[in-house]
Amino acid sequence: MLDTINKKIILALINNSRLSISAIAKETKLTREIVRHRIWKLEKEQIITGYITRINQPLFCTGIALMECKLTRSNIERYTQIIKYIQKKDSINWCIEICGIYDIAFTIVYNTPQDLANTITEITNYLGVNLKEHEISLYIDEYKFDRAGLITEKTSQYNKDKIITFNKNTKINLDQTDMQIIQTLAQNSRTKNIEISKKLNISEDVVRLRIRNLEKKRIITGYTISLDAEKLGYEAYQIGLKIEQMTDDTINKIKYYTQTNPYIIFCTRTTGKNNIIINVHAKNRIHFNKILLDIRNNLPEIIDYEFQLNMKTHKEIFIPEQKINNLT
Repeated sequence: MLDTINKKIILALINNSRLSISAIAKETKLTREIVRHRIWKLEKEQIITGYITRINQPLFCTGIALMECKLTRSNIERYTQIIKYIQKKDSINWCIEICGIYDIAFTIVYNTPQDLANTITEITNYLGVNLKEHEISLYIDEYKFDRAGLITEKTSQYNKDKIITFNKNTKINLDQTDMQIIQTLAQNSRTKNIEISKKLNISEDVVRLRIRNLEKKRIITGYTISLDAEKLGYEAYQIGLKIEQMTDDTINKIKYYTQTNPYIIFCTRTTGKNNIIINVHAKNRIHFNKILLDIRNNLPEIIDYEFQLNMKTHKEIFIPEQKINNLT
């Protein structure tokens, strides 16, 4: 379990993972030495598993598709090969092992329906006889992605500006330098400006100005971290909700409820068999049951639901490098 000091540091990094050691120390009222050592330890213990740059996804793709697969596990070696294949796939930006209806889930970033179809075909061909069944869901809107509630356990504030809508077909123009900066930060949001300047052979001032401009244009929308939920004392669940009628009133109710519930870290509306998919973190099965009852009480429009246990995240990045390169 986390002590107060670690919670303060993690919360600062959730809100902005590019904060310097000095800035975190000032915000948390700790010394730089304590902050530096604690972050090192959180990384070593793999409580913090990555540093993420929030990139405005609809600017780089037409949509995102969730693919859930039920596998026949012939042996552990083959299963490990499948996980590694999914991890390395250029168009996949998120991959997780799950326990329940399916064994693995991942999201595919695509530009055209043909692009998506080709990727699904490549994956199903690779899985071959190991693929028992699969389900595809297309993202429509993303209502929430925020882990702060895991630390504060307090009701979050509703913010309509955080809602992401796909299929906007908005075009952007980035030069090679901007793309290289985004690619670098996409892999590790804490990469220092001086490191980027050396890598790209440009001045640190140019890097700083470029990043500031990308933020101003809302191409980069923020910076956060990925965490191991189990080491925070949580069990992670993926819940699929089937809503009877997705009216404007129902959608607004879902937006508000999911954003303000601290234990819901992610929510998206999809075109699949479930209208809504949410990721929930609970302290134990009793706590999960209370959360599930609360969801059903606050959203009486739910006519059916299913849930699975999230086991291990293998990949988490907003935009794969290939999709950034495709802008040229």
